[in-house]
Amino acid sequence: MASTKRLSVSSAFTLGAAVSSLLAAATLCAYKIKLFPTASLGTPLNQWLFLLLIFTGAALMFACRITSLMVFSISKRSFLILSTMEVAGSLSLLSALCVVFGVMGAALSVALSCGCVLASSLMVVRRSFSVLAAP
Repeated sequence: MASTKRLSVSSAFTLGAAVSSLLAAATLCAYKIKLFPTASLGTPLNQWLFLLLIFTGAALMFACRITSLMVFSISKRSFLILSTMEVAGSLSLLSALCVVFGVMGAALSVALSCGCVLASSLMVVRRSFSVLAAP
């Protein structure tokens, strides 16, 4: 049992490292070819960070939508709660972080809200699978 759990943790770490590398490479390519007009953000580090936040938010949003479909198939009530939480959280974070950090806060708010909803959705999915697997 322990070796199976260790294998899944190892696989999750490998997947996380691969996704992080892919996001960093995509961000670097987008920055180098000037895919988006980010020159007004100032230093190259700020421009690169902004693009990284945008791509991370988009990747988390995609993963969030996939898990939302799984949650909807498991429990419509949980889906409704998570969707409401996502809307309220994203609008609150957007308002607060835009005031404090400007456009960087807007990009950060998407990544944070989608990350929180994704974590919550994965807990619902995991709980459902553990209930189904119980004898």
